Amino acid sequence: MLKNNVKSMSRWKWVPLAVAGVCLLSTVAANSASAARDPWLQPFAQDSIWNMPLGSGADYQSKGHFPAGSYVHADPEFHVKTSASDPVRNIYGVPNWTSRCSDTSSPQGTINIPDDFIVPDAITTGGVYETPNNVAAFLKPDGRHLIQLEPLTRCTAGGNVFGYRWQEDLDIQGAGIGGTHWGSGLSAIGGSIRHGELTGTDPIKHALKLNVWGNYLYYNASDPTKGYRWPADRSDAKSANTYFGTNPKIEMGALMALHPTETEASLGLQTEAGKKLFHALQDYGAYIADDTGWDAYAFSLSNEAMFEFEEKYGYSFNQGSGASGEAKKYFDDFNKLITSLYVVDNNTAANVGGGGTRRQPLADAAFASMDSTAPSVPAGLSVTNRTTSSVSLSWTGSTDNVRVMQYEIYNGSAYVGSTYGKTTYTAYNLAPNTAYAFKVRAKDTNTNRSAFSSAVNVSTYDGYTENFNDGAAQNWTLGSGSQVEYGKLKMTNWGGPDISFYTNGTYSAPNAGNNYVYKVRLQTDSGDNFGKTRVYFNYSDSSNTYYVQFGGGTSNTVELKKVIGGTESTLATYSGSYEIKNGSYPAIEIKYENGGYITVSGNRGGSVTTLFNRIQDTSRTSGKIGVGVQGSQSFAEDVEVLVNYGVTGGGGSSPAPYAENFDDGAAQNWSLTGSLVEYQRLKMTNWGGTAQGIYTGDTYSGSYTYKAALQTDAADDNGKTRLYFNYTDANNTYYVEFGGGASNTVTLKKVVSGTTTQLASYSGNYTIKNWDWPVIQIQYNNGSITVKGTRAGNVTTLFNSVSDASLTSGKVGAGVLNTQSFLEDASVN
Repeated sequence: MLKNNVKSMSRWKWVPLAVAGVCLLSTVAANSASAARDPWLQPFAQDSIWNMPLGSGADYQSKGHFPAGSYVHADPEFHVKTSASDPVRNIYGVPNWTSRCSDTSSPQGTINIPDDFIVPDAITTGGVYETPNNVAAFLKPDGRHLIQLEPLTRCTAGGNVFGYRWQEDLDIQGAGIGGTHWGSGLSAIGGSIRHGELTGTDPIKHALKLNVWGNYLYYNASDPTKGYRWPADRSDAKSANTYFGTNPKIEMGALMALHPTETEASLGLQTEAGKKLFHALQDYGAYIADDTGWDAYAFSLSNEAMFEFEEKYGYSFNQGSGASGEAKKYFDDFNKLITSLYVVDNNTAANVGGGGTRRQPLADAAFASMDSTAPSVPAGLSVTNRTTSSVSLSWTGSTDNVRVMQYEIYNGSAYVGSTYGKTTYTAYNLAPNTAYAFKVRAKDTNTNRSAFSSAVNVSTYDGYTENFNDGAAQNWTLGSGSQVEYGKLKMTNWGGPDISFYTNGTYSAPNAGNNYVYKVRLQTDSGDNFGKTRVYFNYSDSSNTYYVQFGGGTSNTVELKKVIGGTESTLATYSGSYEIKNGSYPAIEIKYENGGYITVSGNRGGSVTTLFNRIQDTSRTSGKIGVGVQGSQSFAEDVEVLVNYGVTGGGGSSPAPYAENFDDGAAQNWSLTGSLVEYQRLKMTNWGGTAQGIYTGDTYSGSYTYKAALQTDAADDNGKTRLYFNYTDANNTYYVEFGGGASNTVTLKKVVSGTTTQLASYSGNYTIKNWDWPVIQIQYNNGSITVKGTRAGNVTTLFNSVSDASLTSGKVGAGVLNTQSFLEDASVN
């Protein structure tokens, strides 16, 4: 978390301060943006310091004042619109920086605030030190005035609100200079990067706020403005002892900017975010607003913008020198920008941004009404995966007249979590074997909320999970050479066997349709095939058990064995190698089904390999699970047992996840007609009729997602390629049908008792002819059908929430009519 937090409370004394006005010179360009502004999305007056572009008269001084930092991060801010219907609660100043909710001796007025709005206290125990600034701006119900607080804290629902309050509630359409960045007295919302500004196509159209280390800030005790310059009205309370800069131009409130001659190329910028920041810093600059307190730099972001950044780019806005990959490129870009900044030395109240011709058009002087149109309701909510403690969800995104900012996920009436653009979410820390009713709603940038989607009902699996992250193997009996170390179970015996097993559960599949799945991730130090790693199931003792055995090294044997009454025998041997040596920690999955059927697969980086398929043996019908070694040292983590994997529960259905890439040259558990596996693809050929492949290993219902990549040789629309789902036979099934050629038709059809009916037709073309293998995704959710295609990362919705309840369950597959086509990477979740 932030490290610019240990600050004297003396600077929070509530004393009225005069806020300087801002004047425009006649040299400012007259052009301005063409539309009235929404004050919530672009607050404050046209001539506010936050909206004023830099001018041609700017005096750029002292480049390279800031060295590269070892850490770059966001200073997150809370921006909240309140309503007259929100309860009125008291505000109190915080007693100290590390225990913020414990004193009501400093009243700061009242605030309208929802009772479920909670901001936790600082954390300073257990080796964790999190004392965030929590700068906050609340728009009052009048729609004009802002309550600004820092550090915002609210420890209990419906309780008091804590944080020191800015001395006046500023008009969101006014100058907007002052606020609760207490190191400078600058605004809690002006200069903040908002949702969409680092990820959208439009440039950032305002100045930024920048936090730097006090080591680089100047302090002169004889200066009447000690450690600060306009527009700041203060410096940190301890600035006399924490500011060590030597350049009198670089003080709190200084306007920093990139020189007009700099370019993205001259700085060597590599990331989209870096280039966004570049143009904002060159066109508007950034005001120094706070002291990070250590070797770090920060920009102010709304919480929503910070979360959205990580969703979009796949890494946090907060990065250190140890970053790698794209995160390292972004970290480097951030530092390139910081080390290239100049101070605009003639930035004054009468000459904002240096005067002269502005680099960008002025914001429109007029304000529009705040947006009040809610987004559309999210559609097609479905379950894509579940475990004993988690459920993964997916839905079709909402639309909005401005911008969808957030999706809020609920279980019944209880808030679960949010995404900030993504239309997928996984709810963790759920109870095993428990029913949930998830629903989702959309919120836009003006905090207008849609209605909730229809709920999807699902139950977590009964079973067990253990990741060893707490340093313990609870309810495990460990072998003499085993211990938990660095969040993994380490098993060591270079001269013999060592077995560890979970004692608190016995697993079986006693009835028709029953099963359990045991998953564990493995890694071995064994350099050759003589060192063995074992995964035990239906374990009673070392003389009565099944196990899967992996040799060490890069070329190993994989065997399925049983021990009965002390006598060991081999049930099956994998035809190739499947190493667990290279640090990739493949997930080994053992599925034990009623009737004694054993299926074993390995999942390495998302690529699934079937090692043994439905090997039947009824010697052991129940037992415990465990891991072990023979003449080796190996490691296990992420243990999971799922009981009745794929069986409907809690009013919804989540199938056993299935994947087939045909890389082993076989279509295991597929029924093929006119089809074969060739070059690691399923080839379906009949130029004068039909051919097909149907996966017979499972039946799907309720809520599931079927994906497959397709390619056809059909040169025109007469040759058809089909994806079947809820398939019973050729006379009872749904299918999506793609014509051939570059200009084709796409239809959604059903066949019931031999009669074919078209449910929907796509309005455009979606070719599967040009060898880029688009992935077709069919989401079936209790009678609602959504079909999407993904080509080179671009998602096209072909059919959205088409309702039909004629066929409620069945198998999946693919086929052709009068053509030759290919399928690969089939999966069901």
